[in-house]
Amino acid sequence: MKFLTYATLAHTSPLNQNLGCIRVISLTLTMCMIFFTSHPMAIAQTVHIPDPGLRAALELIFSKEAGADITQAEMASLKSLEAPESGIHDLTGIEFATNLNKLHLARNRIADISPLKNLTNLTVLDLYRHDFARNRERISDVSPLKDMTNLTTLNLRGHRISDLFPLKNMTELTYLRLGYNREITDVSALKDMTKLTYLDLESNQVSDVSPLKDMINLRELDLDDNQISDISALENLKKLIVLDISDNQILSISVIKNFRSLRNID
Repeated sequence: MKFLTYATLAHTSPLNQNLGCIRVISLTLTMCMIFFTSHPMAIAQTVHIPDPGLRAALELIFSKEAGADITQAEMASLKSLEAPESGIHDLTGIEFATNLNKLHLARNRIADISPLKNLTNLTVLDLYRHDFARNRERISDVSPLKDMTNLTTLNLRGHRISDLFPLKNMTELTYLRLGYNREITDVSALKDMTKLTYLDLESNQVSDVSPLKDMINLRELDLDDNQISDISALENLKKLIVLDISDNQILSISVIKNFRSLRNID
């Protein structure tokens, strides 16, 4: 009825005609605002995912056709993502998966992990690289992981990491792989990770293993191919089942005589 009234007024004078038009426009805008407020999906934001490998993995999870929109709400619903050997290089878009618990991206070509910085609900993160001899894209900066204090499993094997300081608060870790980074010299950032049962430091430049002395829950420890000469700091690691200290310059292995659970030593 209001619209008819405005239309009638529009014929009476130029002033009334303008007022009628303004009122009709105002009413239309109000109705549009009510619609979009009541229907949030109408303004759902799509996520920009430029990497074809990552997009394909997400399209499979969400049962999407190739090129279909993936929304922020859909990304936020993700609990687990497994996309090994998918040729992934760019993680842009994954920052919206803030409820992820498990992320498996082993054997991809990832160097920049900054999109992961807010995924603090992660408990499992696998970024393993396997082509150790090839000088391709590799992670060197792990600072985006510094707030991931819920992690229990972290695999960063095969990259170019030298600074472990951003990992120091990951005290819930039970499984940590840092082998074949080749540039790690200082492992003091690991000293409070006393829940570890598995630690891989193979093929690095570690010489001082004293930061490992309180890791009494370790079952497997790989120190192969480092610069270690003294392992006396390991004397309390009596739960060790597997110990690899080959390719070092160790002067004495007498400390292992009390490792009664030890089944395999190299």
